[in-house]
Amino acid sequence: MGRLAAYIDEISASGVARSGAGLLAPETGTSLRIRDGQNQVQDGPFASAKEQLAGFFVIEVDDIDAALAWAAKAPCAPVGGVEVRPTLPSM
Repeated sequence: MGRLAAYIDEISASGVARSGAGLLAPETGTSLRIRDGQNQVQDGPFASAKEQLAGFFVIEVDDIDAALAWAAKAPCAPVGGVEVRPTLPSM
């Protein structure tokens, strides 16, 4: 947790952070699918889930290289992974 706190401090101080949040464990989630016009609600994670999303950050940087540089600093990168995705453009 110390490394995570240091990363949060660094990314916040840099000015690139726009938002983010930690997430509760997968078993606290609820999944919704609509099939044939009917809601199908399932408690817990998708059965095929092999990894869990612990949280997210939204950052604003100039390019993918800068985003990957921040991702590489995340304490989970060496032991798990970090997914980097662009956001949809504003409408």
